[in-house]
Amino acid sequence: MGILQKLGRELFATGPAGNHGVAAVRVAVSVAVPVLALLAIGHPELTLYAVFGGFTSMYGRCEPHFWRVVHQLEASVLLLSAVLIGTLLSEAHAPVGTLVLVEACFAYVGSMAADAAKLNPVGPFWALFALGASASVAQPQPLWIPLLIGGAASAVSIILSLAVWRFLPDASPDMRRIRIESPWRSSRIRRHALRYFLAVGIAGAAGLASGWGHPYWAMASAAVLLAAGSPRARLIRGVHRMLGTLVGIGLTALILWPQPPLMVLVLLIPVLQFPSELFMRHHFGTAQAFFTPVVLLVTLLASPAADPARVLMDRALETLLGAAIGMAVAVLLRDRKPGGRPAVVAA
Repeated sequence: MGILQKLGRELFATGPAGNHGVAAVRVAVSVAVPVLALLAIGHPELTLYAVFGGFTSMYGRCEPHFWRVVHQLEASVLLLSAVLIGTLLSEAHAPVGTLVLVEACFAYVGSMAADAAKLNPVGPFWALFALGASASVAQPQPLWIPLLIGGAASAVSIILSLAVWRFLPDASPDMRRIRIESPWRSSRIRRHALRYFLAVGIAGAAGLASGWGHPYWAMASAAVLLAAGSPRARLIRGVHRMLGTLVGIGLTALILWPQPPLMVLVLLIPVLQFPSELFMRHHFGTAQAFFTPVVLLVTLLASPAADPARVLMDRALETLLGAAIGMAVAVLLRDRKPGGRPAVVAA
């Protein structure tokens, strides 16, 4: 009973208080500007590329302004590379098995690149999501369109960071210079990249075998919990991913139930992005409850012929599948002490 009580406390525990509002506004505006521009020119089906570029603004929170911009530039390269690869797969009508293999390999390389550059948020999750979604677009776009939209959204994110640099005091003026770490010299980085490769690959294969239709959601769910810093924290994040996603699916169903006009659905994306980012470091499960509708809305906008009920069901099933696989990999591939025993790291 004591173990269950402790687990329950950890599931509902919140992160340290902080000024997350500025970062949440920055992310919401970074998404809203390109999304509204696409709505104005009559192309809401391209919204997902604007959202991927807007993810750039998530990077560098609580870092000095200079390093925030540097890390956002590095993150934009990672995100746009993922969009490029995904769009190429979409244009080639690559089979889903090819997507699984490519995304697993990208997870390995992306993990090493993100850890070597010390990106914050850590890991390649956002790029993995962009790759899988870009590759799964029902009607492929010419290569320059996703890159132009994603690049423009990334540019908006970086411009906003420069504006914050100009008008707000530095977040951490005494932070040390961040050094890039060679992934080839760090067994820790390579081992963590292996976790991503196995979790993403196994989840993708399982999602493909299930026939549910969106295996990249299973791959993303397997990857997202690996960003946590310890085995226990990864398990907690996996449970948060499951429960938060289910709540978010319910919220999406309520949004879609009255069949709102297209403009409302598009406008809700940056609106929901704000609380998602606001809670991302305070309580991951709550953040997922708001982020899930963002994912589902951009998916439905990109594939207007899709059955919403089927999309919501796929999201639930593949999230549960991927999170379970990611949690298993996190347990089986724990960091070990030099003596061979699993390392004990505080969550």
